[in-house]
Amino acid sequence: MFRTFPKRKIALLAATMLMIGAIALILAWPGAAARGFGLLASAWQTAFGDFSRDEIAIETPLPPSSTFLGDIGQKPSKVTTAPTFPLLIEQTKLPKPVATSAKVAAVPEKPAAKIVTPVPAVATNTASSVAAPTGSSGTEWCSFSRTERGAFGVLLNEVAWMGSAQGSSDEWLELANVSDRTIGTGGWQILNNSGSIKIDLGADSVMFGKSFRVFRRAAADYSGALNNSGDRLKIFDDECKIVDELNALDDWPAGDNTAKKTLERDANSSGWHTSADVGGTPGAQNSIPIASAAAATSTASSTPPMTSPVATTTAATTTPALSHLVIAAIKITGGEGATDQDYIKIFNPTPENADVSGWKLRKRTQSGTESSVKVFPDGSIIAPGGYFIWANSADGFAATIGANVSSTQTLAADNSIALLNADGAIVDALAWGSGHTDPYVEGSAYPENSGTGQELARKFETGFIVDTDDNSKDFELNP
Repeated sequence: MFRTFPKRKIALLAATMLMIGAIALILAWPGAAARGFGLLASAWQTAFGDFSRDEIAIETPLPPSSTFLGDIGQKPSKVTTAPTFPLLIEQTKLPKPVATSAKVAAVPEKPAAKIVTPVPAVATNTASSVAAPTGSSGTEWCSFSRTERGAFGVLLNEVAWMGSAQGSSDEWLELANVSDRTIGTGGWQILNNSGSIKIDLGADSVMFGKSFRVFRRAAADYSGALNNSGDRLKIFDDECKIVDELNALDDWPAGDNTAKKTLERDANSSGWHTSADVGGTPGAQNSIPIASAAAATSTASSTPPMTSPVATTTAATTTPALSHLVIAAIKITGGEGATDQDYIKIFNPTPENADVSGWKLRKRTQSGTESSVKVFPDGSIIAPGGYFIWANSADGFAATIGANVSSTQTLAADNSIALLNADGAIVDALAWGSGHTDPYVEGSAYPENSGTGQELARKFETGFIVDTDDNSKDFELNP
């Protein structure tokens, strides 16, 4: 009969028996010590050797072997059971870790990428250590001698020509958009007659209705300095036409250098006064309201373009905003070989679009002969502050100046023209030269004929188109 035992149990049992037997033999027969140690080694190998099977089948019960002891070499007379001894295991305690002051360096993490926003370099004027003007080094500056007038709406409103309590270099200029509409000021410039001040308003700049814009010398908006004894300033548009002008070459019309009070435009825009506030009102309404502006002009008043400030005891007259379209400029000859390079410019000074569909331009010769220049087609609109141009159609001239309409009609010396609305009512008229018979005219004719390339243009003062209903006073030749 066979019974299945785990292989390791059998090995342990056999090893134990061999160990007991070996110990007994050693004690009983010292000469068998070597053989006993061999048996112990064999028992150890048997108990803990490498086995490829987990179980082994043996016959039970297992009878004692008679040959086992005889193999030792001598049969003992008596078998003594070896005493058992407890197994002593010495447990060695490991010492506790000793605290140390040495620092353990952490493994550094990969640093995050650092995003750096580049700061644009500011160009500086080495002569004055002040940033260069707003315009880039490639700005093409207008000639200060230009006299052609552009659209109105933006004024020189306040000038701190004396600096401030912080220093004489703390000068600034303020522009004001006195209209209700947004005006594009891209490419505009502010210049003085000496060329020391050059300000470029920026390629895409605009000024919203009833807004201000301040240019400070100390903030590096421009370089150069205003002359305390007087200066001359002009605002030019992107076509180098004058938008506004302050001529104070002989002396400033107002402002107080001792008290550091600025030069302010009158509320009616026709003159100047000294600010009631020390340091002025940069970026805000001027210090003196409409009701008080007239009194301020009793000490200093001027109307740009100025020759010299003229003291007056009378209140400055108010320049009303125009409520109708005006003839802004004409050209009657381009010179020899270009006598048909004629044009007429109509200007809309109102804050609304002007529909001029069906409106007419007509002319009269010196003798009074009348003819049509052009009837404006449907859909003809003039934007606020915009122009509508008629030009002679010969040789593609109209296209070269961007005219809105054209015809073969021409203008000549000693003529007159009129702008009529769709109902035939005269809205504006202009006569030039002399010897007219029944001309289209307001007041008196402008006494001269324009020369080669000259433009007869309406005057532009204090930011407003001049319209006193007198051609002889309202127009001038440019250049």
